[in-house]
Amino acid sequence: MFDGNLLYQENGGTGAAGVGTRDVLQDMQDRGCPVLGSADRYLIKQYAFVDFSSNFDLAIQTVKAAVAALCPVVLAMRLPSDFGDTECGKPNSTVMGPESYHQVMIGGFTPDGLDPFNSWGPGFADSGWCHLSTEFLARPEQQGFLYAFTTLDAPDLIPPQPPDPEPLPVEFDMTIGKIAAGGAVKILPNTPVALKKGMNFHCKQVV
Repeated sequence: MFDGNLLYQENGGTGAAGVGTRDVLQDMQDRGCPVLGSADRYLIKQYAFVDFSSNFDLAIQTVKAAVAALCPVVLAMRLPSDFGDTECGKPNSTVMGPESYHQVMIGGFTPDGLDPFNSWGPGFADSGWCHLSTEFLARPEQQGFLYAFTTLDAPDLIPPQPPDPEPLPVEFDMTIGKIAAGGAVKILPNTPVALKKGMNFHCKQVV
């Protein structure tokens, strides 16, 4: 679990306003995201950033493709006036002013919209989830404010894997089947061999 509050503070957050998204993403590449209750930091390898103002339809499809690939997407937008309803951001919902600028995590989608998970606790909408229509996101008031991003992990906290076991030499002999010197196993033609998971075998045929 990551320490989002510490990451926010490290990037200039004071509680009065948000911080620059690209600045935070760059910080997570350079220093890594702090892990809650630990001195460890989790580096991201790279991130994908989508600006909806250039090609809205392509941006929506890109977000849906990322979610379908199990990559959670953060969406920044101006909030609808009915934010908090399960079906918020309807096509005719009022777009609130720039002071309502907010980010949510997109964890699902439908043919007509996106399903965000908000950070305001389980009392928000449907246990934290709501639905935003594509038509609401396409409103002119959103343009210049609407973008999304997702990240790709770096292997800094992946635990080290044990080395491969020493290979067991296996020799195929056309006339005998027995254990030979040096641990090699000589096998008669057409003799089944049981291989255990995780074992490596080097095989050669003896003529």
